[in-house]
Amino acid sequence: MRIVLCLMRKTAKPFLKLHVHVDRDNLSAKFWLKPVQLARNIGFSQKDLRTIEKMIVAHRQELQERWDGYFRLLDVASGI
Repeated sequence: MRIVLCLMRKTAKPFLKLHVHVDRDNLSAKFWLKPVQLARNIGFSQKDLRTIEKMIVAHRQELQERWDGYFRLLDVASGI
């Protein structure tokens, strides 16, 4: 199973909500990070979702730092 930090800028930064996507085979889930909360689930069992949530909580700081760093780079590149 892999956790993928969604780093796409479709709207203005202030309106983005920090989230991650988790995919395995044909299963998919989206979790908000503040607070850690399931946003969408396609096929994962409740047991899997609990495991995923624990993984996200354990790595939340790193995920937040990567998210912030990504958008800082975009701001610099766009001259903001």
